Amino acid sequence: MKSFSKTQQIKIGAVISYLAIIVSTLSALLYTPWMKDKIGDANYGLYTLVGSLIAIFLMDFGLSTAVTRFVSKFRAENDDVAIKDILGCVFKLYFIIDVIIALILVVVYFFLGDIYQGLTPLEIETLKKIYIVFGAYSVFSFPFMPLPGILNAYEKFIQLKLCDMLQKVLTVLLVVVALLCDYGVVELVAMNALAGIITIGVRLIILKVAKIGRPNFAVKNKEMLKSLLGFSIWVTILAFAQRMIFNFASSILGMVSNSMEIARFAPASQLEGYFYTFAFAINGLFMPTVARYDHQKDEKSFYALLEKVGRYQICVLGLLFVGLTVLGTDFMQLWMGEEYKISGICVMLLIFPCLLMYPQQIANTLISIKNKIKYQAICFLSIGILNIILSFILVPKLGALGSAISIGIAYFVNFILLNIVYKWQINLNLKNFYKKVYLKYLPLIALAIAISFLTCYFIQIIGWLGFVVKVIVCIIVYILIIGLMGFSHQERKNIFATFKKKLTRRTNGEKIKIE
Repeated sequence: MKSFSKTQQIKIGAVISYLAIIVSTLSALLYTPWMKDKIGDANYGLYTLVGSLIAIFLMDFGLSTAVTRFVSKFRAENDDVAIKDILGCVFKLYFIIDVIIALILVVVYFFLGDIYQGLTPLEIETLKKIYIVFGAYSVFSFPFMPLPGILNAYEKFIQLKLCDMLQKVLTVLLVVVALLCDYGVVELVAMNALAGIITIGVRLIILKVAKIGRPNFAVKNKEMLKSLLGFSIWVTILAFAQRMIFNFASSILGMVSNSMEIARFAPASQLEGYFYTFAFAINGLFMPTVARYDHQKDEKSFYALLEKVGRYQICVLGLLFVGLTVLGTDFMQLWMGEEYKISGICVMLLIFPCLLMYPQQIANTLISIKNKIKYQAICFLSIGILNIILSFILVPKLGALGSAISIGIAYFVNFILLNIVYKWQINLNLKNFYKKVYLKYLPLIALAIAISFLTCYFIQIIGWLGFVVKVIVCIIVYILIIGLMGFSHQERKNIFATFKKKLTRRTNGEKIKIE
């Protein structure tokens, strides 16, 4: 019997993450236009609106992040008692907060018509029905939010990512079934909820079998509770501030615009979400590693990991950015229809600042480990307020485009503020990172965009066939530029050697055990 090492867990977990993303993304891209046509533009807008509204209230109040942070820390210190105690504190707090959330959601329900005055009376009635289903599922699922954090902290990355994949695939399958049965928008929401409930059950089974994550509900450790709340309150502010960006966007569009503009913003937000998902597919896997480096004061290994992950992230995300920048408008027009063409420009505005921020996620992880989360929260709170102000100025005139512009500006400001935090609060020297990641790869990405634009301009094939041809052109151009100019000769040799080894390696027939 062979067990997976920690390194193998990370690698396989990453592969599963990308497979799950590819499956769910391709499936969603296929059924979203179908769903929009089935339920109508207005209902599609309401479908996305309720999800963003519920998410405003359904924060985990920093406790999910706290689980990963504290359990990783206590595991590095081999303190099993402290792990059980902190989990006991967390789950009791989750239950109390869940009751409060339920009460808030009930109150908000009676004011939906007053909040969204841009919607028609019939749309408000549909909105209320969707809200009830979304709200009930949210209240049920909230106490189980720590489960992924526990799996992450115990470095059960394969099981963690398999559960994520299960939920994505189940959601797609159940939504497709609902569409085939000609169900309405309320039933579509119910299918999403059912997929989530099944996934929660699977996570509970995994934890029970592995005999981990057992909380001590009898704990009465005031110091631990104080430490937990001290960390969590800033993560709560951070979570709320983050929701002031995308989740408030649909609500603001509903207040000062109309359901069509909500619908136009939705696919742009959806593609940005996929961009985010690709960026974070492997990042959460490194918190236990970063915690060990910090505990051991191993700065050399930390900076090596920061630069390695940063280079990897910007190369992967750079390809997505090139494709969405060059072909985003064409894709939206083919995918959603002529009236959604503006959504392609919105995507480009949303993801450019993310191309800068996401390669720094190892530094972002260190903020949590060092309990400096309050500075990150202050950054997001500042740009959240900035985004709301800009949105109310731009959205009435520009609709979805105005929302995308305000978010893009806010995210770029956030990138600057976070780098100030990295320098002055956790004493990171990012000069080598800037040189090896940004200065090296951003010009190459810009060059790839320019060449791809020029090449695709001369391709006269129309429709999906033409789009596929252009995608292939963009991929080839990007790989050639990054491969020839972004990697040294030795790095290219190492990459080819690795692929050759993987392809020629024989399996030994041993059964593998997942711990």
